[in-house]
Amino acid sequence: MQPKLPQWRAQGAEVLLVCQEEERVSQFLRQRNLDITALLDTGEAGRAYSVMAIPKTIWVDKEGKIRDESVGWRPEKLVEFDNLVANLSR
Repeated sequence: MQPKLPQWRAQGAEVLLVCQEEERVSQFLRQRNLDITALLDTGEAGRAYSVMAIPKTIWVDKEGKIRDESVGWRPEKLVEFDNLVANLSR
């Protein structure tokens, strides 16, 4: 995902991680050399966005409306995410 972040940012998309375990996510980001903002959640965001499994990806447009959601991760998701960013940046 890291190589895509600058491209997505240039298209107006910002990617944030929301986590509940600060030390684990800090270690994860360091090990993978990821430059991404991680927000610590006490459970409020998870409830607000109905997170029942992780990772859950939620795409929110400029008006704050949820445009897409998915659960899980696999490398093929990058193509899907590229398309979502392109559509949301229009």
